[in-house]
Amino acid sequence: MKILKFIYHLIYKIFYGMIGFCFSFFPIHKKKIVFQNFGGKGYGDNPKYIAEEMLKQNKPYHLVWLVKDMESVLPNGIHKVKYGSIRAYYELATAKVWIDNIRNGLRVRKKKKQFYIQTWHGSIPLKKIEKSAEELLDRNYIKKAKKDGKITDLMLSNSKWCTQLYLNDFWYSGEVLEKGVPREDMLARNPQDFQLKVKDFFGLSQSKKIILYAPTFRQTRNMDVFTFDYEEAISAFENSFKDEFVLLIRLHPNDTMLYQHIKESERVINASSYPDMQELLLASDILITDYSSTMFEFSAIQKKVFLFTKDLQQYLQTEREMYFSITELPFPIAKTEEELIHNILTFDESYYNQNVQSFMNLLNYYPLGSASKEVVQYIDMMIKNKR
Repeated sequence: MKILKFIYHLIYKIFYGMIGFCFSFFPIHKKKIVFQNFGGKGYGDNPKYIAEEMLKQNKPYHLVWLVKDMESVLPNGIHKVKYGSIRAYYELATAKVWIDNIRNGLRVRKKKKQFYIQTWHGSIPLKKIEKSAEELLDRNYIKKAKKDGKITDLMLSNSKWCTQLYLNDFWYSGEVLEKGVPREDMLARNPQDFQLKVKDFFGLSQSKKIILYAPTFRQTRNMDVFTFDYEEAISAFENSFKDEFVLLIRLHPNDTMLYQHIKESERVINASSYPDMQELLLASDILITDYSSTMFEFSAIQKKVFLFTKDLQQYLQTEREMYFSITELPFPIAKTEEELIHNILTFDESYYNQNVQSFMNLLNYYPLGSASKEVVQYIDMMIKNKR
């Protein structure tokens, strides 16, 4: 079985390698831009907000989006192409600009006059990644990541801390645009519009407040680590904040196999398949997470974050080490359900806000709202100057 699998991948690699080589002789279309998001998972994350800004400004670019599911809904003005198809290789080979948010997306041999923007897909990471986690990463991934770093022309940063991370851990020594990251632009928008949208989507009363539970993934793919007494936590929030709440559970995209195991009720809703995490963040009032970088995005808009880390020691030993000690973070931390309930019931908002602001100052976090415009302006100038 392993031999057949090896032969299949070898034939696939040779076949598409030949196709990529043939397409390398095709001319570059200077106004074509190809977008990828999580290896063809559809329309989202940083690439989405760059594309939307181009559409908003009515830019004369030919926008191509690579998707695995051709039923994916994209805005008018964006041409979708099947991810991994011969056509996708052609689009990549003839585009002036590539925009991607992961290190191992679809690639062809990059030409000298092509420009590659790696947006990445996280905010300030808590868990160590790339070079800092090299011992834990698959060798093939590391090989691709190093190659990706060499061909990348631009990365996007939301803080001085993040800029240094790219230069230290991403096998990258090129330019970093320090103007924020596009997906965080919408966090500066009026939250009421997205509260209406999200509540309508899930059939919720507009009077309800939203708790978003968004843990990061585990290699073990075990639902037990994400499970606690949701109803008791909701009741504690209602007692502490004097509002009616619902809990939306949003598992990581890497944990799709666990989505069906979420136990729903009138107050507990599976939001794992909702297409835009940023909209959920903006619509929510409270975030519960463990080691996800969403904690920093959520606190950047002065919202309340609670950490529930019941597998902390196991996570540090078997998953990832962290850039910050968990005790350095400005959020209430619980290792047990009892501690989580206690943190909810005794929450001190004034003390919390002071801690969060001090931490954000330490990171040198940039103001939200203009990153997409800055990226589009950068692309305009790059194409105009025939770089």
